[in-house]
Amino acid sequence: MLITADKSARFVEFDCAAAAENIMIAAESLGLGSHVMTMTELIFASEKGRELKREMGVPEGYEHICIIAIGYKDESPPEKPRKRDVINYVK
Repeated sequence: MLITADKSARFVEFDCAAAAENIMIAAESLGLGSHVMTMTELIFASEKGRELKREMGVPEGYEHICIIAIGYKDESPPEKPRKRDVINYVK
């Protein structure tokens, strides 16, 4: 899923981040996994990428903010060890 925003609007990154979070929460509620990908300018910088953007119907004047991959999760991902002592308290 490609999330885009009007380049002339203010604070679009915040609005799109909130939308992305809600999409990911909705996917989880349906039993799906999701992963947000940024730096989409690398994808759309080439001629092939610009062609893809046109094919997807992204309006002129809109910029791509992020992509969300949505799909079925691995049923049994390996458990990752927890990081300890990663918080520092400053007095």
